Amino acid sequence: MPLRCFAMAWVLCDGSWKRFGLIAGGLNLIWLTAPQDFLFYFVWLGLYDASHPYFDYLPPEGMWNLSNMLLLRVPIGVGAGSLLVWGGMRHHLSPATQSATASK
Repeated sequence: MPLRCFAMAWVLCDGSWKRFGLIAGGLNLIWLTAPQDFLFYFVWLGLYDASHPYFDYLPPEGMWNLSNMLLLRVPIGVGAGSLLVWGGMRHHLSPATQSATASK
């Protein structure tokens, strides 16, 4: 999956290494902190047992439980990743779009 993030960033960067780094970093951060495990365990399998350590393999060990995943890891990671992608794409917008978004 990280290779796909790099490929998407390369297509969007128009040859700028700075934009490539921002977009690739943001997409990979979103991918690394996204709730794949949450969706697998609780939506796909329909499992939830408060005593089972579902997320113990994630560093730091013993910190991640369901509430920490949903309140900390996912929003912070996806929010920071989105800001990085936005920073890389900001230069890609047309002048009309930039002026419209800047006036808000």
